[in-house]
Amino acid sequence: MSLDIENTPPHRKAEKEEEALDAGWQSQGLSSALPANSIASVSTLQSRSAHSAGLDPIRLMDPNQCIAELNRRYAVVNAGTKVMIIDEWGDPYPVISVEAFHGIFASTLVQIGKHYEPVSKYWFRQQGRRLYEKGEVFAPEGTVQPGQYNTWRGFAVEADPTKSCALLLKHLLEVVCSGNEEYYCWLPFKTDPGFPSNSDPGYGCPVYLGVCG
Repeated sequence: MSLDIENTPPHRKAEKEEEALDAGWQSQGLSSALPANSIASVSTLQSRSAHSAGLDPIRLMDPNQCIAELNRRYAVVNAGTKVMIIDEWGDPYPVISVEAFHGIFASTLVQIGKHYEPVSKYWFRQQGRRLYEKGEVFAPEGTVQPGQYNTWRGFAVEADPTKSCALLLKHLLEVVCSGNEEYYCWLPFKTDPGFPSNSDPGYGCPVYLGVCG
């Protein structure tokens, strides 16, 4: 297998170098793990790990930019008896342990002075890391105190002003509530100013009873 690295555009050169390394390892029956003391192990593994996390590997290599880069995706949150890491690019937003976070970035290194260290550990001890020391809250209305992390991520879909729920509301009034206006107005989804907000939904829940089958 022949790869022309010298005549490769700059933005593709790193990928070509990685392909060449992979080809060399495969031809010798070796795995793609690089020696820890090799120059390629810093740049190549850095690129792989950073790209897999959706972050810019160049910014992660720069101690002046890596804090802001990790802050784009991750944050430290007080979880009561322990500290956790929030990953905002997950679905909906996974919370991972500090140990797992360091494991993800174990091969993503940043140069500090004359030595290298995992970027996650460098980030974790910096004052500029994103931190929510007051823990998590669920606040759809958006009112949170400084130091609190709002777990509300918005609705999965946007309302369509050209559509109507009239048929559903008619069914709820005439069928579910048997035409009883008092029951109908009690339903939790009704936008009554006196009804608890989304962040304090109360404890009411309609129960539908009917014959078996």
